[in-house]
Amino acid sequence: MIWIQVRDVHAEHERLAAAGVRVIQKPRHEPWGLIEMWIEDPDGVRIVLVEIPADHPLRHDTRPPGHCEPACPCAASGKERRPGS
Repeated sequence: MIWIQVRDVHAEHERLAAAGVRVIQKPRHEPWGLIEMWIEDPDGVRIVLVEIPADHPLRHDTRPPGHCEPACPCAASGKERRPGS
């Protein structure tokens, strides 16, 4: 199985279904808060397309400043990690 994050699962559903891709599960909001859609490639490999809603905890780093581990590149550089970096 392959897990791929996309910006808009519904738009990808329309695009892929129109292209003839086998859709196993249409987009749906899962209990854990993600929007998932399942497809299958020609060899039978299942692929999960996932959209992370704007209010989902995965979108926000709630750890305090200086949270990096010593092996983290931003910790080694002495710079504080910024979201998106």
